[in-house]
Amino acid sequence: MKSLPLLLIASMAWGFPEMVRHGYVNCTACHVSPDGGGMLTAYGRSLSKEMLSQFGSESMALPLAGLVRIPEPVMVGGDLRAVQLVTDTLTATDLRFFIMQLDAEMGVNTDRFAVMGTLGFDCRAFPKAMFRRHWALFRMNDNWNVRVGKFPLAYGIHSPEHHLDIRMNLGLDEGSESYNAEVSYLGESYDLFVTAVAPRIDPSRWQSETGLAVRSSFNFRERYKVGASAYSGQGPKGSRWAAGPFAMLGFTEHLYLLEEIDYAEDGITPARAGLYNYTKLGWEFVQGLHVFGVGEFAGTSHQAIGGGFNYYPAPHFEVTTQLQRTLSTSEWYAWLQMHIYL
Repeated sequence: MKSLPLLLIASMAWGFPEMVRHGYVNCTACHVSPDGGGMLTAYGRSLSKEMLSQFGSESMALPLAGLVRIPEPVMVGGDLRAVQLVTDTLTATDLRFFIMQLDAEMGVNTDRFAVMGTLGFDCRAFPKAMFRRHWALFRMNDNWNVRVGKFPLAYGIHSPEHHLDIRMNLGLDEGSESYNAEVSYLGESYDLFVTAVAPRIDPSRWQSETGLAVRSSFNFRERYKVGASAYSGQGPKGSRWAAGPFAMLGFTEHLYLLEEIDYAEDGITPARAGLYNYTKLGWEFVQGLHVFGVGEFAGTSHQAIGGGFNYYPAPHFEVTTQLQRTLSTSEWYAWLQMHIYL
């Protein structure tokens, strides 16, 4: 192998779009956020044990594994992410270990209101503290929501794999959370998110950008979801926009497909313009153990195919192994990803 990085990652607790195969086409079944990710509801924690994990007790699905009783409506959680990186080339082998994320999350959730926030460390400048996400939500009724604060944009498939090119190059990966005002409609078969983006006040590539994002999708036959997203942003260094369709298809309770295609024009970083595609075809052959194939195409800068395994041994714990080959350079990459949510 020309280059072999091995990654040990415990990533942010986004949603798992693969749950579409069980009929969970909307993220609010498991998450407080209308768009998924972050704090899990009591039902979401229970579902992690019942339908996602291979093993686990009732207490393991509780906040902090049930070690401390949390009274309603208070909610607590947290994320840990670390990396063990090994790069093996023809001339050298490089080993590095570093913490990527260490966050605690807390909030209050009632029938009409929710307030959520995180407190953690900027591991690039440890021990500098940071507030990765903080927002307030008002549920006007069973369908309409208004949210303001700092959180990820509703765009495309909300994948927990933030390292994907389709997320990083579109400014949707971890660290790119923006200050937003969002209106969302969540119906039985249709949803709509409209998000106005304000300039960030903390350091970021997108810190001076304002913009507007729209995402809409349609659910049918219980396990199928198709939609489209669009974003337009304007900053002092130029403008950018992106748009494209996505699909989350649960063919059976075991076989599923995630597909997203976007085209982007980027006046801020022209090299990031072009066509993006992400494809993941997975099969759960026993509960908690998945095999999948994946393809990533980001213009001419990155084209790769590969496959691997997802394993959910216990509630809120995930291990992923993946082997990937870049088509342009014929390099091989392998990584081990670990996801932990408290």
